[in-house]
Amino acid sequence: MNDAPQPVAGVVLAGGKSTRMGRDKSLLRVGGTTLLGRTIRVLAGIFDEVLVVADRADRFDALGNVGVVEDLVPDIGPLGGIYTGLKESANPSCFVVACDMPLLDPGAISKQLSIWPAAEADALVPVVNGRAEPLHSVYAKECLPAIEQQVERGDHRVRALFDVVRVHFWHPGPEDVRSFANVNTPDEWAELMKTGGLDP
Repeated sequence: MNDAPQPVAGVVLAGGKSTRMGRDKSLLRVGGTTLLGRTIRVLAGIFDEVLVVADRADRFDALGNVGVVEDLVPDIGPLGGIYTGLKESANPSCFVVACDMPLLDPGAISKQLSIWPAAEADALVPVVNGRAEPLHSVYAKECLPAIEQQVERGDHRVRALFDVVRVHFWHPGPEDVRSFANVNTPDEWAELMKTGGLDP
């Protein structure tokens, strides 16, 4: 069921090249499914609308009733995925997450969403260990013009967006930090599988 305090879509970015991993991170096995499948399952328990942004929509034909949309601004990284999610969603805002977070925690997401209605911001961004986490964040459609201007300038840094839109920075508690762990290399994946108590 949708526990979001206002209409929000869940958006998974699955268009990365996975260069350092050496294989598609979204297809890594965890908990009897793929990493992308686990991410979708977590989001589907919270949001009525779940979208997957991919470099090619036909890569994920077998996802059932989850919407798969092709990146509208390909090859510029996560900024293009955020833009695509906001453009394609039927909701006024989106919780955007990367597909490489095997410990993604619905409790942490729900806490973040509970802050969103009163944030009076265009983006709600967690700060973990002093660093903003743009891919576990909520963005409103009001961000779209700023993203379009950035793309026109050739600036593809998500963090540059935070200089020109209203951002509410959220500092999660220690119990929520595990939700933000991501993997980029085979060694990181092996370590997280071991320390996170995950099964293939």
